[in-house]
Amino acid sequence: MTLGSTIFDDYLIPQSVWKVRKKELLQRAGLEGFESFQELEPELKKALKAQYRTTNKNIDSGKNPYAKVDDKGKLKVSTPKVEKDVSYTVTDLFPKNRFISLFEVLTTVNRLSNFSDCFEHWQIKHNREKPEEKTFFAGVMGYGCNLGIRKIARISRNINQNELENTVNWYFTNENLIQANDRILKLSERLQLLSLFKKESAKTGSTPFFWRFLARNGYCLNILDLPSIF
Repeated sequence: MTLGSTIFDDYLIPQSVWKVRKKELLQRAGLEGFESFQELEPELKKALKAQYRTTNKNIDSGKNPYAKVDDKGKLKVSTPKVEKDVSYTVTDLFPKNRFISLFEVLTTVNRLSNFSDCFEHWQIKHNREKPEEKTFFAGVMGYGCNLGIRKIARISRNINQNELENTVNWYFTNENLIQANDRILKLSERLQLLSLFKKESAKTGSTPFFWRFLARNGYCLNILDLPSIF
């Protein structure tokens, strides 16, 4: 049984696996070009210098009307007015609030998969009442967001640090975490939409369109709004 901070290490790729399958893992992540920074760095510097030259040339020639250099040699930048687009787009189908709290995500996933039921006390004869779901969610966030248990308890309302630490120590075993993760994976496998994203990602070798669309339109997962979620 592994308890406490060592659980986080189980999320990482073991060094032995990384050394043997490094190229394969980078290829699966679409990061083949980042294997050697020594080879990548000259190209990045070259591209950066070229962009600097283009930008400076556009300013000096007046091609860029929004950037000018005054008599004192200081750069002045003006922001152009943006005309409001009154046409409706597909983004209107999504919630106006572009931030989704991680607590809301975990609550929804748990309602559909009941993954929190997998967190059983490691002592079979334990008869105390099981902690609330929000305590388990706080533990998952503490490890998953790499914030730590003490910090997640300190910045969250209605979360008792002692109770959270006891919950993590007695309920967050390797076996329980694996079972909880398996339930979530089984749930995701039943989602037809996710299977479509996987097919597209496999064909193109890039990030699925749906996630690129959300990122491009400003939707993101809010994992920092912790004090207001408990």
